[in-house]
Amino acid sequence: MRESGKIGVRQARAGEARQRLLRSAAKLFARRPYETVEVDDIVGRAGMAHGSLFHHFGSKRGIYLAAMEEIAAHLRARRADRLREGAEGPIADMEAQYASIADNPAFFVSLMRGSIGADADVQQIFERDRWTAIEAKARQLGLESTHPAVRIALRGWIASADQAALTWIELDRPFALSCLVASFLPTLSAALDTITRLDPSVDLSAARAFLETESARLAVGQ
Repeated sequence: MRESGKIGVRQARAGEARQRLLRSAAKLFARRPYETVEVDDIVGRAGMAHGSLFHHFGSKRGIYLAAMEEIAAHLRARRADRLREGAEGPIADMEAQYASIADNPAFFVSLMRGSIGADADVQQIFERDRWTAIEAKARQLGLESTHPAVRIALRGWIASADQAALTWIELDRPFALSCLVASFLPTLSAALDTITRLDPSVDLSAARAFLETESARLAVGQ
């Protein structure tokens, strides 16, 4: 085998080993707090040597942050899959978002709990995805996502929705997912009121008309 071929094989094996470790860590951190997961737990689940984790990730914290990124990417991918299957609009978007969470509750709880804590790096991962969702929501409503009033109002709205979803999961889903998602529409309308309070000059006519249409469609569906 040529040297370039040998290098390619080694790189492929290293990549496969890294992914095995990452999948193992993501599953463990999705279900258990950081401090209760040991390096031996991760490498044991992956069926690999102890030193392999340090070779690929440097430390337990290194693989933890990589696992949090993996969890966030997994939720984004599931949400994208759900959106491709459904219609456009704020209700469909929220259904896709929280259906992906309902499909993978342990991942969401882990990411939420990690971001609520004192770990600034995990907070950054979670906040990045939140702002991506906020910008998408602003576009749906015909709003400028860079406007301070829009950012403040929608940031508060999505935080409350995520906290509600977290509590819903922890209470063993006492209501149907459709009911949970439907409850977020009035709170989104209230977020528009917040924008008006902060800056009355923001034109919300298109956003309010859009939400009225969605509310009517939801009422017919019920």
